Amino acid sequence: MKLTNLVVTAADRINEFKQRNRDYDEQSVTPGAIQDYEPHGWSVARELKTKFKLRKPRTDDHNLENRFWCCMYRLGYPELDAGRHFKIPTAENVEKQIDVFAKDAETVVIAECKTAETYKKKSLQKDLGEFDSNKRLIASALRNHYGRNFKPKIIWLFVLSNVVVTQQDLARARELKIHLLSDRELTYFEEIAKALGPAARQQFKAEYLAGQDIPALDNVSVPAVKTKLNNKPAYVFSCKASDMSRIGFVNHRDLRDPNSAPTYQRLVNPNRLKKVAEFLRGGGYFPNSILVNFQFRPRFDLALASNDKDIQFGHLYLPKKYKSVKIIDGQHRLYGCALLDEEDRDPNLFFVAFDGISGTEEANLFATINKEQQKVQKRLLDELDGELKWDSEVVSERVQAICSRAIDLLNAAYGNPFEDKVVSPGINASEDRPLTLPEIRKTIISANLVWRITNRESWAPGPFCCLKKGQIDNKATLDRLMDGLTWYFSEIRSFERDRWEQGKAGRICNNFGVPGYIRLLSEIIRHVEKTDGISATDLALKDLEKAISPFLEPVEFFAVLAFERFYDVLMHYVLNPLGCSVCVRLLFLVQFRQPLLKPGRLELRQRSVRNFREREIILLDAATTEFDVELRLELLVRCVLNEFSLFETPYERYVEPFLGGAAAFFALQPKGALLSDLNTELIATYRAIRAEPKEVYAKLRVHQCKHLESGDYYYRVRSSNPFTESSRAAKFVYLNRTCFNGLYRVNLRGEFNVPKGSKDSVIFGTDDFDGVSRLFKRATLVDTDFEDVLDQCDAGDFAFVDPPYTAKHNANGFLKYNEKIFSWEDQRRLAACIRRFRKRGGKALVTNAAHKSVIELYRDFGEIGLVSRASVLASETKRRGSVEELIVTVGYRAEADGLVREAPPPHRESAFGAKQPSASGRS
Repeated sequence: MKLTNLVVTAADRINEFKQRNRDYDEQSVTPGAIQDYEPHGWSVARELKTKFKLRKPRTDDHNLENRFWCCMYRLGYPELDAGRHFKIPTAENVEKQIDVFAKDAETVVIAECKTAETYKKKSLQKDLGEFDSNKRLIASALRNHYGRNFKPKIIWLFVLSNVVVTQQDLARARELKIHLLSDRELTYFEEIAKALGPAARQQFKAEYLAGQDIPALDNVSVPAVKTKLNNKPAYVFSCKASDMSRIGFVNHRDLRDPNSAPTYQRLVNPNRLKKVAEFLRGGGYFPNSILVNFQFRPRFDLALASNDKDIQFGHLYLPKKYKSVKIIDGQHRLYGCALLDEEDRDPNLFFVAFDGISGTEEANLFATINKEQQKVQKRLLDELDGELKWDSEVVSERVQAICSRAIDLLNAAYGNPFEDKVVSPGINASEDRPLTLPEIRKTIISANLVWRITNRESWAPGPFCCLKKGQIDNKATLDRLMDGLTWYFSEIRSFERDRWEQGKAGRICNNFGVPGYIRLLSEIIRHVEKTDGISATDLALKDLEKAISPFLEPVEFFAVLAFERFYDVLMHYVLNPLGCSVCVRLLFLVQFRQPLLKPGRLELRQRSVRNFREREIILLDAATTEFDVELRLELLVRCVLNEFSLFETPYERYVEPFLGGAAAFFALQPKGALLSDLNTELIATYRAIRAEPKEVYAKLRVHQCKHLESGDYYYRVRSSNPFTESSRAAKFVYLNRTCFNGLYRVNLRGEFNVPKGSKDSVIFGTDDFDGVSRLFKRATLVDTDFEDVLDQCDAGDFAFVDPPYTAKHNANGFLKYNEKIFSWEDQRRLAACIRRFRKRGGKALVTNAAHKSVIELYRDFGEIGLVSRASVLASETKRRGSVEELIVTVGYRAEADGLVREAPPPHRESAFGAKQPSASGRS
């Protein structure tokens, strides 16, 4: 039985690549058929003359298959599977599905692709067993198709994305000789394939066929001189570039064996390769040798005696195994030959080959050669210096080496929070790989986690340092540091896993977030030591983790806060070596269930807090109108700094009758809630996100694409009337994110009439529609008047009431923009409603304008105070300043760390700015 659905010609491969190298399906339909496709995820991409071009996002598993297929295409495999669901006939009427198939003259790649929506553990035991059971049948089918004389090396692969591999699965895969290819490794092969093209296929084979024979190199020998360099056996010879490429291997820092550090090579530079090829094509040659190291002792037959016993002439037999020669220096000269034309692409190159020197000796050679060359990134040499100083007599250098080694190992460990998160020199940083080794290492050292400088000439062990006979025990310290960081950051990741896996976009796992959390860990340990009178160094790691655990709840709280504008200010300013203790103090304020951490137990630098306010970390008022699905945190930021205690009261159900952007609800994340707003479109949008988060997000992505393609697309969407709930929700979010100043304004007919704004971002890196959906599933969503909501509340309910700030006599500069005005009579009706709610035993936190008439209205309701906020809603920047708002706690007492001032008497005027009405009539 023969294989079908294969692409074997260049034209067919190119066409297949064009279809696969995108993340959506596409087709053309007539205008009348669009409504039949829309419920199934299709949306209009562009309008043709007589038809419409529709697009539908592909599934994650489909995208992963295509991504790996495209990588095999770039590696130059001449035969590949066509279309999806490729099948190999193994027996009569029996077919085995293969996700990706690739073949050349020597090898066959059989790949199974596994992915998950979010980064999580996924047992592979059953899949590995089934895959292994089919290996013999698939191999037999290949022989039947290609002939008995075709005896390829078969590379059996599991390509994984968002899958945490357990040690059990890893061991099982090794036992069955099935290779696991992670996101990091796939990215690596994609990068070298783009740089080297088909020449990179040898690097791919070397990784997965290491140690296996290459029949084509049987008995290939070259004239050589055997000598000694620095008392090390070495060979000097010349051979074809293609032969060395077959057996050679570059142990790049991004694809390395964690147990064979140090690794030192940066990724090849495409521009340098082109220059090498042009140089050779123009008749140039390289008189200097490429430096390599044999991994297996080669055969050398003496041909001519020499008077010098250290110099022998003979024939050197090239190793005939994959990954048998490591390229120490000169990879660009070797791989540049692959870009030559067919007639002159295989020149002879000169080599100096060492006979099995250690990895450290290789790295020292590389560092010595490249120390003065600007083309080698200083960051690479800095990292290498740290690794090479493992046994240094200087304590600081040994600590540096331990930290570098720890980060390298954590980056390569399956299932670790840092797996594939540290970018290597030579590969461009990406959203998914946002960390750099020097930055993390510097923070670990400055946070005193391994050692502490007592003065210029002495040191003391840090909490993760282990001593042996009064000196640092490198191996024990490395293990303790790795285990401690793994435990701590596993906790951080568990708080907001999706955001952690988003890398830069998630605002937690990046070069500001991770160092901030490391410093925070150091401050927590210091606090534990001071409070309990203990030394963290003397504790077993499990006991240290147990001592730290009670303080992780405020750290979790902070992880939830990691959104863009809050993050930018707090991470840049607070989480630095001098300001981190202030951050600890602020975080612990929210952990009111820990009596030791109540205000006053830790030093609070009031000057720093004042600086926060000067830097306007109080971002936007909680009642601003911008609908922001990624959980706007305006109110929460204020709470963290000085007002969180305003919400510190026990309750069974959370109630918010003026929902708007739902900032407080997202911040507090109550277990049960009743949420309401008069804006029916707003509530319908929340309901749609709750029911169909993926559909809403997919349609929003389509809006993003079309918004950038067409200048009038905004107005076409504004005037449209979508068919489905998810489409209407996507329209609502799209308009709010791209309209002028984020306004929600309707005309007298109730039609949204805000013009297009200047922002082009429809999709944000922090979008988490699944998380929003999970939170809304805890709540009841209604679109009704506040009085209907509050009158059904009773004892056990806590209401956060943040109405439109309309002052007496309708002193509201935006009246003309509202379809229904929240008038002064509505203010009085609200006050009466809250009074009835208080009598039934309910509790409420009320915010309002700090106007004399409003202060008089709530004078006898409870505790009254004022807070300042930054006004950001004025049309001109110069008109934006600091204004005051009224805070009323009803039915309970609350402390706000002394920063909420007492409200003035009724006769005193208090400046306040009119606030722009929102989708619900709220400001």
